[in-house]
Amino acid sequence: MEPFHTYYQSPLGIIRVSGTEEFISEMSFIDNIQQPPPVPQLNQAMPLLLKEAIKQLDEYFQGQRRTFDFSLQQDGTDFQQKVWHELGTIGFGKTITSRESYFVPTMSVHDAQ
Repeated sequence: MEPFHTYYQSPLGIIRVSGTEEFISEMSFIDNIQQPPPVPQLNQAMPLLLKEAIKQLDEYFQGQRRTFDFSLQQDGTDFQQKVWHELGTIGFGKTITSRESYFVPTMSVHDAQ
């Protein structure tokens, strides 16, 4: 299934949100919208999950939310999956260094390729 795309004007800039009825596959800051988003076919409405993601972004930027609870699915290497998982464990307002990360010291050069 081809992902649906929409745009959200956040206080930090435009965020492109992509996904399907089942999961969000992308949230990316973009410099500008190169071309208008495609007009959905008459029988193709924005998936409810994208509407929920936009709602949760609104709540986050209004200070009413600190975590997100929609399904994510990202394509990537095993190493990228490990990094994304690790990033998801960092609490709201927290920062860590690579030395504080549990998986970085155990990575091999092969993992990073």
